[in-house]
Amino acid sequence: MLLSSLSQRVLDGLCEKWTHGQSASSANNRLQDAEDFVAMQIVAFLSYVFLHLRYLLVSSVVGAIALLLSVSSYPFFPQQTMINFSWTVLLLLSGLYMLIFAQMSRNYVLSRIASKPTGFTLDRVFVSQTVTFGVLPVVAFLGTRFPALGRILYSWTGPLLKIFN
Repeated sequence: MLLSSLSQRVLDGLCEKWTHGQSASSANNRLQDAEDFVAMQIVAFLSYVFLHLRYLLVSSVVGAIALLLSVSSYPFFPQQTMINFSWTVLLLLSGLYMLIFAQMSRNYVLSRIASKPTGFTLDRVFVSQTVTFGVLPVVAFLGTRFPALGRILYSWTGPLLKIFN
């Protein structure tokens, strides 16, 4: 709490300097240090927020998959309707996550914080998130809806799964 209130006071002082047209390039090192201090606090806060967003994302995916499994395994009266609803929820979540990941990848501030080039890049993190939260649910959906496609996908992934056993 003390660090937060100190950051707020430093930021208020910086706002006064900025409104009068002063910046770290035209002032002394104390102003640059104050800007760096505020920037570090913002980055620490953003990393805290993104950690919680990641947990929220994983728990929502797990919840959607648990809903799908529970509807599939328990004989509800309109079972096919409930299964369709569960797949719709899972695919909508998957599409929403892809949109969020693409927007986060294009965000200038987040790119600068992560020390990567600005703009949309196909880096390892984006590809792994896309495969985990986008491609796998769609492939699972297509594999269950079209059994012939499911058998083809299993024939490709079956040997890979045997390696891990």
